[in-house]
Amino acid sequence: MLRLALVRSLSMTNLWGLRANALRKVVGLFLKGGRAQVLKGFCPVCGKRPAVFLGSPRSVRESYWCLNCCSSTRNRHVAYTILRLFTGGGGSLVEWARHKRPRLTLWHLQAQGPLHWALKSLDGYVGTEYLPNRPSGATLCGIRIEDATGSTFRDASFDLVISEDVLEHVVRPRDALREIRRVLREGGSHVFSVPLHEGTTEWWDGRVVPFEYHSDPLGGRAAVFTRFGKSDICRILEREGFEAELDEVEIPEYGIRQTTVILARKKSKDEMEKSVEGIE
Repeated sequence: MLRLALVRSLSMTNLWGLRANALRKVVGLFLKGGRAQVLKGFCPVCGKRPAVFLGSPRSVRESYWCLNCCSSTRNRHVAYTILRLFTGGGGSLVEWARHKRPRLTLWHLQAQGPLHWALKSLDGYVGTEYLPNRPSGATLCGIRIEDATGSTFRDASFDLVISEDVLEHVVRPRDALREIRRVLREGGSHVFSVPLHEGTTEWWDGRVVPFEYHSDPLGGRAAVFTRFGKSDICRILEREGFEAELDEVEIPEYGIRQTTVILARKKSKDEMEKSVEGIE
């Protein structure tokens, strides 16, 4: 089953596989009787112009897929935040990765999907998946396996870590944040998304949040262990050694609406010491 899931995910690492997946999502939307809406603009993942985004007003964050690369609203917002961080904004991830060739090291906690496809040509890029009962550092079907709470990467290995709706599925998300901080260089950033609800974070201490499951790209359903809150997510990151901000930009031309991306920069030792002094 694991091999089958990984083989299936490999189809999401090339453009034709992504386009086929976009078509499946659109067909699925119509079969469920959903009301579809078409938007046009520019895709900051694949660079398509004019790009066609098709989705449902009932699920803005997880739909409005680009018919060229299958990026959702959330995927495009993560891409835009990365570009804003390193280029000041503008252009696409594909153009940035394949033509400008930035000398960066990146860990993406995903080895399939639109952002993986856009970034995988970078020399310093590593995309990984997590599989239970598989040790960190192992490979299966050519895909590297890493646990977000205990990877095999050395300290200060990366300039950027990307995670897309991962942390809510980690049993101990604080451990994952500490691990991400460990592998980031000073000043490095973690750009990530998690579903955010209004209010404070609900820690379920290793227990599954009742009746809340998300679809797993590798198949099946993924249990949710933490419900992150918009009002305290930045304070949580500050306590773990990050300087954090919420990116809630709305750019209709890019098909970015009603989403939030978190940008967390690893503090230096001096900044950490000053933070402790301030608390004291």
